[in-house]
Amino acid sequence: MPSLEEKSENAFEALTQLIAHLERCNEYTWAGRFYPIKEAIESFEFDKAIRLYKLIPMPNMGGFLDLVLCKENGHNVQNYTEANELLGKLQGAVSKSIGNLRVYIEYQIDHELVNVPKL
Repeated sequence: MPSLEEKSENAFEALTQLIAHLERCNEYTWAGRFYPIKEAIESFEFDKAIRLYKLIPMPNMGGFLDLVLCKENGHNVQNYTEANELLGKLQGAVSKSIGNLRVYIEYQIDHELVNVPKL
């Protein structure tokens, strides 16, 4: 069973990959919203990381889940279909790994680590 350290490393890895992908696509605004969460995990401030993650608007118009990488939005990628597909996988990996960390801390419920797509 994964330990708290492994769960935090899994969330850190997911955040690192998501931020790197966003920055590679010239999406610095959203990338910047995830840096404080990554820093909180790195500092072992898990409650703070979870709280910061909850503050990011996800659904609804203009939320993170509405983000589409495209030329019209100023993004710069070679293949927009692949970039958006990877974005969706990384969004899911971050959400699930942060969720796993939260339920482990709050309820001692142990879930498997998330498979984080690599760039």
